[in-house]
Amino acid sequence: MKSYHSKKTGRTSGTKTLTGHIKSKAPRGVLSSSLRGLAAALLIGLCLLLIASVAIYSTADPNRYVSPAALSVLLISALFGGFIATRINRGAALLCGVLCSVMLLSVLFILSLLLNPTLSADRSIATSVGIRGMAVGVSVLGAYIGAKEKKKKKTRR
Repeated sequence: MKSYHSKKTGRTSGTKTLTGHIKSKAPRGVLSSSLRGLAAALLIGLCLLLIASVAIYSTADPNRYVSPAALSVLLISALFGGFIATRINRGAALLCGVLCSVMLLSVLFILSLLLNPTLSADRSIATSVGIRGMAVGVSVLGAYIGAKEKKKKKTRR
């Protein structure tokens, strides 16, 4: 195996295998792909919140369904954020999933402080932390789903 060194960046790009493919030594762009996954998760979450708000508003008792709908939107957007971050990076699934979900939860925490400074919570601290932990786990699950390579169909000759 031969190592390739770039004169422009001064970094080693990887090693060349016997088949001629270059293997990367370390995943690059984890922060960049996690930020793109965060943007996608926020966009998906916004769309799902709009759909959920229309659906909940049409029910007889909308207050009953607000918390489950918000939790569902959080988990679905975290799943897709981790999935998209890993698909962009093509590696480091655990790191991309955790970083994307932590950034998503940070953005949501900051927005909740701006929109509701009194922080009147319906749940205890332990329940809230558990729910946020579920979001991190679901994002990592999405990242591992995104990391799986599609099997190429064999063509018959």
